[in-house]
Amino acid sequence: QRAMVEEENKAANLASVVLSNMGTIKAYNLQEHFYSVFADTLEPLARAMKRQSVISAFVFACQYSFTYILIAITLYFGKVMMLSNEITVFDYM
Repeated sequence: QRAMVEEENKAANLASVVLSNMGTIKAYNLQEHFYSVFADTLEPLARAMKRQSVISAFVFACQYSFTYILIAITLYFGKVMMLSNEITVFDYM
C-alpha cells in the first residue's frame, strides 16, 4: 500500500511539473521524452494495482463460491449415506 502511494505521488509530481512548464517543453520539443518518463513512472503502479486486483478477484470468488461448495459437499455425502442405507428420506420427515 505504501509503495503504491509513493509511486502515485511521484507520478502526480511529475505531471504537475510537466503541466506547469508546458511552454518550455513544447519549445524544446521534449514531449516524447516526458511522456516516456511519465509512462515509466506509472509502470510499477500499474503492476501493483494489477496484482491487487487479482488478489481481490480471488477473494471475491472464494467468498461467493463457499456457499455452493458447502451445498455440493452436503448433497454428495447425503447421496453416499443414502446409497449405503445409513439414512433414509423418512429419517428427517
